[in-house]
Amino acid sequence: MEEMRNKTLPRLLLLTILFVIVWVNSHGESVAINGGIGWDGMIYRDIVCHLEEKYFTGGFNSYHMHRVLPFVIIHYIMKWTGLAMTDANILEVAKWLNIVTLSMTVLCFYRLSHLFRWKGTTETMAFASVFFTYPVLKYMGYYPLLTDTMALFLSFLAASCYFDYGLKHRAIWLTLLGIVSMMVWPVLSLIVLLLLALPSHKGEATCSDQPDGSSDFLTLALRWTYVLWVPLAFAAYVWYRMCYRGEDTFNAIFVGRPVSFLWLLPVAIIAWMAVVWRATGMLGIPVKRLLCILLERKNLLRLIASCVVFVLFYKAIEYFGGPSVFSLPNEMVSMCQLPLTDVLIFMESPFAYLGCFFVAVVCYWREICQEAHRHGIAVLAVLALALLFLADIGTRKLTAFYPFMLILLMNVINRRSLPKWMPAVVIVLQLALSCFWLQINAEGIEEAFQTFSIEEYMRFPAQRYFMFHGPWQSFQTYLIYLSIELVLLFALFLFKHHDKTHSLREE
Repeated sequence: MEEMRNKTLPRLLLLTILFVIVWVNSHGESVAINGGIGWDGMIYRDIVCHLEEKYFTGGFNSYHMHRVLPFVIIHYIMKWTGLAMTDANILEVAKWLNIVTLSMTVLCFYRLSHLFRWKGTTETMAFASVFFTYPVLKYMGYYPLLTDTMALFLSFLAASCYFDYGLKHRAIWLTLLGIVSMMVWPVLSLIVLLLLALPSHKGEATCSDQPDGSSDFLTLALRWTYVLWVPLAFAAYVWYRMCYRGEDTFNAIFVGRPVSFLWLLPVAIIAWMAVVWRATGMLGIPVKRLLCILLERKNLLRLIASCVVFVLFYKAIEYFGGPSVFSLPNEMVSMCQLPLTDVLIFMESPFAYLGCFFVAVVCYWREICQEAHRHGIAVLAVLALALLFLADIGTRKLTAFYPFMLILLMNVINRRSLPKWMPAVVIVLQLALSCFWLQINAEGIEEAFQTFSIEEYMRFPAQRYFMFHGPWQSFQTYLIYLSIELVLLFALFLFKHHDKTHSLREE
């Protein structure tokens, strides 16, 4: 009871800060193109306005059929309330839907805090880490007609269901969430598939608290696959474009973000390989032992059944969709290029998007991996998948992983005795790095947005928006954010070392 009273005031303060900023930004500036609708928002507006006439006739492509749910909800809210299908009304309903969805995300967050019995300091830092960020405090209000806010809610809801081992019919709830997420954020449906298909309860896992087996052949093969797939895929793509497509210049082969300087390319490749080698070593997946578990009859049947159900539902959702430009090979081509365009940009772009949250994940990665082993194969697989998606510097795609990384990180921190000033420092840093205070729209930005030119997007004033989104971030902005991140990482490593030394002295 006393602990609950101690948490009440910090919760009220944090919630007040959150919803005041969200309310102000939701009624402030909007993305300066297409009257606040945005780029993808034009397609989503079309879904809202023409849902019933186009849905079953191939009017929406199969890619956006997997993003349709938030706009179905907006359509029927407007239809049932008699609101005219105008851009202004669509944006207003989208903003209110985002605020309601964010409120439900907060409830899921506090449910997780209760399940893991986080201390007040831990809960405060966790709240600031996930809610005092650019995507929540600024992006949601600036570009409301997207699926991001609902994706964050469904991700926290999935984590709440999964880790609540006392929840009745837990598998059924997760299955329903997986199906719903296929119509909002497909990456989350893949995570749910892992949670359902793999042994999930702690008691079913045989992974030790300290990852072992890091030197066996299969584990080494997996590590080298993680390390080499980006440079090898990039080399194969370069060979294809230069030899078969006849590209005259090396820069012409890059799709999206160009490489800043050609001489930096080998350094970027070495940086990728070194970081991933180190990260996978700490992840320590004992592949041989896990294969033995998965090949048990019960586990194998569950894995096959889950995959079959996943594919059937996934294809059923896009059955009425039209042709899509999205394809897995194109996605892989993009992912093998982007982390090589600048040195460590795959670690810098998540920091620009999430702030201290990602810095803490990097600093405590070893402990996070050990915590994942304690929770079993499924959680370990989710963490491994998150590491794979790190290659895509468009950090929005990591949204579905946020609650799982947050849980593992905060469980580690919760076992430490942190100074009382630490939560306040995290709050201040997160608020500053969220850039909720930044006025994005400046003179000339609308004209810059309308050029649809990567070169123009990588210059100011368009950079005021695109600097948070890795594929369109300029080299100068990248250098600034990387410098800030390295300083914070150094400070956090020093604090971690001091905390460890202090704990050993006390023992």
